[in-house]
Amino acid sequence: MRIINKIRYCLSLLYCSIKFSLSSFFKRSIPDKNVKIDAVYLWADFNDPSWLRTRERHRMSLLGYKNKFDYTKNSMNELKYSLRALEKNFKNLNKIHILTDGQIPNWLNLKNNSLKIVFHKDLFKDKKHLPSYNSPTMESYVHEIPGLTEQFLCLNDDYFVNAPFYADDFFFADGGIRPRLGRKIAEKGPLSIDFDLVTKVVRNTELLLDKTQKKELRLTPPHRPQPMTKTLMRECEKRYKEAFEMTRRCHFRSEFMYLLHNQLMPYMACYQKKAAFVVNLFEKDMFYWSNDLGENLRRYDQFKKQKMFCIQEDRAIKLNEQSIVQFNNLMNKLFPKKSSFEK
Repeated sequence: MRIINKIRYCLSLLYCSIKFSLSSFFKRSIPDKNVKIDAVYLWADFNDPSWLRTRERHRMSLLGYKNKFDYTKNSMNELKYSLRALEKNFKNLNKIHILTDGQIPNWLNLKNNSLKIVFHKDLFKDKKHLPSYNSPTMESYVHEIPGLTEQFLCLNDDYFVNAPFYADDFFFADGGIRPRLGRKIAEKGPLSIDFDLVTKVVRNTELLLDKTQKKELRLTPPHRPQPMTKTLMRECEKRYKEAFEMTRRCHFRSEFMYLLHNQLMPYMACYQKKAAFVVNLFEKDMFYWSNDLGENLRRYDQFKKQKMFCIQEDRAIKLNEQSIVQFNNLMNKLFPKKSSFEK
């Protein structure tokens, strides 16, 4: 029975992949090769003890408990290397916007006119949504950044582009987008106490799509750069006011929020024929960094060959100083040239 269920799952996964990627084969107008696209990063310095203490104080006042926290003197500096990679390889890059809670990396070149720091307190229209330690809340506001290009990429600092790419890898000239899809079928069934938070939030969004768009199997959103347009995000916000408001009220991650920018909006656009999904079933792009230096070297030999990749800390561990230094050394080797965003 277990084998039969696995076969059924694989067939359903293949069906979803084919179904949602078919629109990619239809001819659509590609953007002008000279079009300029902004990029938005969400960033926080988790090695800042003052910020961590403030976060836990807010957690106590809002949720009634607080977590212990650790921080290290050394930083992995993911944002630095992600910016190096993006500036080198994204041929249509215009400006960088960094959305942050009052923090600024000490290595950042604030004199660069192509760089803009955006603070939560200046962007959030409704101040009752502050403070925010919840990335979906922040993502729900990115389209309101002043001066942002109509088409833009939203990404986290743990993602790195390792090969040249262009606007037409993510956008169409008619305002359409080319978002990526994950490799799992999105959960729809009854919630289990064993489900992790991400699965619960994916399920919330799936049930909303079933109710308002079409009841069918869909794939989960991946952890990748997300193509967005201000027009599509505003349309999504107008149509799904309650989902946006519910998510924005979540100062911390919560099982009551929705995945707005990388699940709800792309599928809404797909059903309106304004999105053509790209499915990568067999491309490995997620890697985990650990305290095993030998294993890290083996992973480095893998991800340095990928066009795009994400590196996250191995689950349930605290990285030691040696592994952090190793990460910086290897990323300096992979992306040795400083970006114009560094001092």
